[in-house]
Amino acid sequence: MTWKNRSRIAGAALVAASLVVVTAGCAAGGSDENTITWWSPNWDTPKANELIKAFEADNPGVTVKLVETTNDTMANKIKTTLDSGSTPDVITELVSRVPLYMAKDQLLDVSDWYGSDMPTDDFNEGALGAVSSDDGIYGIPWRWDASSLIYNKDMFEEAGITEPPTTWAELQADAKTLNDKLGIPAYGWPLGSESNTQTRWLTGYYSHGGEFEAQSDGTVSFDADASEAALQDIADGFSEGWVTKASFESDNTAVQQLFINKQIAFYADGAYALAPIKDAGINAGTAMWPGPDGPGTVGTNGWAYIVPKASKNPELTAKFMAFMNTPENQAALTLTFPARLSAAEDEKFADPLFTPFLEQQNEHGKAVPPFPGYSQLTQTIFAAAQKVGLGQATAAEANQAIVDQAANVLKAD
Repeated sequence: MTWKNRSRIAGAALVAASLVVVTAGCAAGGSDENTITWWSPNWDTPKANELIKAFEADNPGVTVKLVETTNDTMANKIKTTLDSGSTPDVITELVSRVPLYMAKDQLLDVSDWYGSDMPTDDFNEGALGAVSSDDGIYGIPWRWDASSLIYNKDMFEEAGITEPPTTWAELQADAKTLNDKLGIPAYGWPLGSESNTQTRWLTGYYSHGGEFEAQSDGTVSFDADASEAALQDIADGFSEGWVTKASFESDNTAVQQLFINKQIAFYADGAYALAPIKDAGINAGTAMWPGPDGPGTVGTNGWAYIVPKASKNPELTAKFMAFMNTPENQAALTLTFPARLSAAEDEKFADPLFTPFLEQQNEHGKAVPPFPGYSQLTQTIFAAAQKVGLGQATAAEANQAIVDQAANVLKAD
């Protein structure tokens, strides 16, 4: 079954000098009317420059100026430039942060950019919904993914484990076996990163039945029991030595390195992690991340193009966006999976190791809550996860801070 079939249900003169400007093509020429500026994460730069050159070749006299952003600074820089009103023409931003700008009325409604060449029903339903409201669509999602289980087949075999775990109880039993047989921690959490920690907590929250639903009084429902259970999932294994203590200083990349160096036998990560793991010679297997009774319900997120209301050249930007969001170009740029369903038919996604990721994110995935106040919970979730992992608080004790803040910040609009 193809992913497409499975998914059909579905001073701010650049804000800061630390941003590196990379000019593609004939950037030295061209007037303001023929120039657009695009802020994009630095990890996409090589392929982005290739696509810019192709666009400029098809549109003589047009210039696209690429400005690199970085993971650790982009959120603040994008917020600052949108608040200032002096903005680039288009920005690549994390989908989960888009509702914040929607709530402030800082983005252009791009509903009419969709059509026969870019139909809305050719996009992952959760991805498109996350950048939409009742009155419009405020972005174009182009990358969408979630974390699943990555494990070392050789280490599992050495420990006598023939199949990856399919439930949380099996995962814990396998962790004990790996620890006993191999004498190493079995897995790790990215508890050194606020955003990575929030993502793992959200998977636990959803897997334990938690929901976020708008209420008639403008509040958003929050499941305290599911949140506590998610914290308990993170805490499980630390006291037994099944989880590496390096978790407290690690982000996704650092946990990946622990896996590559065979210091742990499995972990949760996105499909983008597979290429460096295979390049390192690891005999890796993949499976869906488990929940209480089967596949876990993972939190899904991705990247979208957003167009500030203050964009100087929205018409030219629309033309550039039509080019960037063809199925071919979405597939070319993404490091994981494209948000456009037809783009996922590209042969680069045919690796069998990708199958669990696609099944989990499309059949057992839910988007990051599309409520402006949700992003304000990230630091509190991070602190709570650190406390339970370090044994400084029980899951119930640490959870109270999350519950209290959710009641204060989560709003339906």
